[in-house]
Amino acid sequence: LSGGLDQFGDNLKFRFELRNLTEEEIELLLAKLEEYQCLGMLEPQSPQERLDVFLRLADKQLLVALYEATQGKLLEDILVDEYHRILLTEAQELYLIVCTLHQFRVGVRAGLVRRLTGVNFEQFRGRLLGPLTGIVSADYDTGPRDYVYRARHSHIAGIVFNNILSTHSQRVNQFLRILDAIDPSYSSDNAALRELINWRNVRDLSPNIEDGRRILATALNAAGEEPFILQQMALLEMNSSTGNLKSAREYLDRAQDIAPWDRTLKHSRANLLGREANAANDGLIAKSLRGDAKKLLRELRSDRADPYVSSLNAQLAIDELREILPSRTAEPAPEKEALVLRLITDAEQALSEGLSRSPEFQNLILQSSRLRALLGEGDKAERFLANALARQAHLEFVAIAYAKAIRNRDLPTAISAVRTALQHKSTSKPLNQMLFDLMMQEADDHRDELSGSLRRSFTDGDGNTVMHVHAVRYHFLRGDRAAFEHARTTASNMQVARKDKDRPRLPFMNRDTKDGRFVGDITSLGEAYGFVTVPSLLDRMYLRPIASCDADVWETLRQGSKVSFVMTFNARGAIASEVRRLD
Repeated sequence: LSGGLDQFGDNLKFRFELRNLTEEEIELLLAKLEEYQCLGMLEPQSPQERLDVFLRLADKQLLVALYEATQGKLLEDILVDEYHRILLTEAQELYLIVCTLHQFRVGVRAGLVRRLTGVNFEQFRGRLLGPLTGIVSADYDTGPRDYVYRARHSHIAGIVFNNILSTHSQRVNQFLRILDAIDPSYSSDNAALRELINWRNVRDLSPNIEDGRRILATALNAAGEEPFILQQMALLEMNSSTGNLKSAREYLDRAQDIAPWDRTLKHSRANLLGREANAANDGLIAKSLRGDAKKLLRELRSDRADPYVSSLNAQLAIDELREILPSRTAEPAPEKEALVLRLITDAEQALSEGLSRSPEFQNLILQSSRLRALLGEGDKAERFLANALARQAHLEFVAIAYAKAIRNRDLPTAISAVRTALQHKSTSKPLNQMLFDLMMQEADDHRDELSGSLRRSFTDGDGNTVMHVHAVRYHFLRGDRAAFEHARTTASNMQVARKDKDRPRLPFMNRDTKDGRFVGDITSLGEAYGFVTVPSLLDRMYLRPIASCDADVWETLRQGSKVSFVMTFNARGAIASEVRRLD
């Protein structure tokens, strides 16, 4: 559920994340259900039988497990039955329209519903409110100055949409019907249109690309020659196995004629050039196309925080490298060695820059995996890297690639390779970061020896999220108050997304306990945050729902409560995660 909250950005003070159920949580939940006589189908069963039912559903989130355990049915069946129990056909139709859009977290303007069904808000309130009570909400929105309908939750809306409209053609026709009625001059309708025609949503709707083309053509007819729609048309062609790259180029040409300044269009163009290079039968043409893509990405590098640029740069290099090293057992021809080293350098540099700032960005993780799989472990590509470093030890990103390839099998050699490269480039941030990472793997992760590589792996003004938080963690664990406060202030001032600064990472396990957890007392607690104190540690642990515990646990916490927790870190300092109340 947490992914849908990202749209609120820095305006969101905190969020609750529903994770999977543990056995202890199931027992507490069952006790509450019994106390309030809400066991439903579980009531005649014994306590152990009730527990067994929930354990079978323990991989489900709380909302789903609660519905299914107490009703004795799958959540999908419960919601479909509910839909069919709505007596009025008009009410069913309105609910299905609401679910079509609210699955994308978009409310449905009453005016749009009126255009689709002829039902205005007064009629809804008079005739349909009763049948849809507790199913559809209607709230006045000052933006469009109209009432906006929503389902109870986007997850529920998606289940209803996919189960009531059970065929691809039914879902496609529903999209087309709504697009025909949308008025993009209203901000809510425009938001609905942009979600409906997002190429991923269109592709997921039907495996037939012709259906996607119909949807996007309908949107273009409704909204006119909009760059965003043309971009989605291009992306659909680029990302479908039966797509047409020539058509994609034509759509992007039209979009960029209208909005030549648009950075997202430039990124899409670079992506298209990479796809065209992969499809080219002529090596020289492929090289030219990738060169054009890299030129475009260089124009976008002014925003160095953009993980899309970093991941596409890495992808371009890996695609070309794959053509030279088509398998893990392949070794490059001698005349290709210089090119291979340059491509490895390009890929590692892009990955290093991107993952340092956005370590959870999925396409960066994917490209890193592709490069590791291509270079492999214990094969000729690995030996090629070792031989290259023996001749040219100063190649920093080749040294990094080699160290990553062998670290789990031969950590001392990996460290030695990075140290040797640092003799030639002692101020290289990526090399120092790699050395720090390897030495963390080697032994005590806050010993004196780490301070040099940590200090040289980033600067106060950069956006290296990972190493800034490492500095916070390192100085906290060493008990250096002045250095910790400086690291925390510097990390908090990073020019990166707030969610990246706030995400808990880099756990430290308590070596004095079997489970690695710490025990402390809540010394301060507000509505959305608090602090846990452990006398032996440098500073208080920050406590908040998003990072520390689920909503049900949070509600039981009180000032003075004794809790156990896992210590993690973010830009704010030490964070108490996975909190459990002990008293």
